[in-house]
Amino acid sequence: MQGKTRRAIAAPVKTQESGNRLEGHIFQSQGHLHYILLNSDDEQGPKMSAWVLEDYNTEEWVLKHAVCILDLFEVMRSR
Repeated sequence: MQGKTRRAIAAPVKTQESGNRLEGHIFQSQGHLHYILLNSDDEQGPKMSAWVLEDYNTEEWVLKHAVCILDLFEVMRSR
């Protein structure tokens, strides 16, 4: 693995804050790192948010999507 540099990059959201049940998943797609966060303890119901690491140098994560998981099932049920 000559010529490749590795380093740690912080996740966009701390998964241990305030005792919430948070679960994060990271993967690579279309040349970017993506981070999916599942929050099962949100006041308005379980939520899922999708982040993209836009700039590796500044470690800038951008929130691309956020949705209440229950709303997804409502949309599917109404079809």
